Amino acid sequence: MVWFKVDDSFYDHPKTEDLSDSAIALWTRAGSYCARHLTDGYIGHRKAARMCDNPESAISELVAAGLWEKEAGGYRFHDWHEYQPTREESLAASKGRSIGGAVGNHRRWHVERGILDRDCRYCLADPHRSTDRSADRMTDRSTESLPNPPSRPDPARPTEEHPSDVLFGDASAEPAKPRKRTEPATRIPDDFTVTKAMVAWAGEETPLVNGKWETDQFIDYWRAADGRTSRKKDWVAAWRTWMRKAQKAAEARQSRVPVQQPRQSGLPAGYESRGTIAHSNHQGPSRESAQARKWRECNEIGAALDEQFAQNGGRL
Repeated sequence: MVWFKVDDSFYDHPKTEDLSDSAIALWTRAGSYCARHLTDGYIGHRKAARMCDNPESAISELVAAGLWEKEAGGYRFHDWHEYQPTREESLAASKGRSIGGAVGNHRRWHVERGILDRDCRYCLADPHRSTDRSADRMTDRSTESLPNPPSRPDPARPTEEHPSDVLFGDASAEPAKPRKRTEPATRIPDDFTVTKAMVAWAGEETPLVNGKWETDQFIDYWRAADGRTSRKKDWVAAWRTWMRKAQKAAEARQSRVPVQQPRQSGLPAGYESRGTIAHSNHQGPSRESAQARKWRECNEIGAALDEQFAQNGGRL
């Protein structure tokens, strides 16, 4: 597949910012046509006339802007070879990909399996070859010519690579290190138990948590759970996370416990010494209950007797 490249400054270039939509559409479609058919930027007049609305006006705009040049029977993109690959370069790249595919098939189906195929040119080049890929690599280099590298930088290629390194690999490069296999996630084991080390950890990190009760909750929850989250790679770490959350919840409950005020002697909590209702945090007046009224009446009688006792000089 050949790509038609469009510069990222095309949208506001002085040659294009005043073009009509028809002219832009014609230029883009004609470019993809030339890239696919390897015409080196040439397109016939009849073909161009079918690619947009108002083709005569669009063609005139492109010629006047200097994007197209008139030629016999059609038009050619201005400086096509400065921005797009030539026909020869595209064919060479395609041939290089074909060689790479053929070498890959030869390695996979013949070298790795120890098969000598009479119809394979790489097998016939060295019928006594071993299964070592280096011999196959040298055989291919001696019988096939490599495609020429691009004559200009290609923005699609971040680094410059020689075609031989792409097709056959860099012999001087260090072999890739094998990837470390990770253990798959599993459901909670049926024999999940808390070890002595886990108990010691819980005693230091989660002192407010009922360890046995929370562990039972942990096991029941994850055995009943379903879906992707029900699988863990480290169930001991998951248990520690569960216990930390339980510790935070216990600390939050402990901070919310109200501090009880000491009761006054002889009176129930919530009442003052003369039977009036004590002030509380809730808003609005409170109704006097029967018990509070009884205490108030008793206090009033006691106060009257005390006053009479004082007036009579200590006699009733």
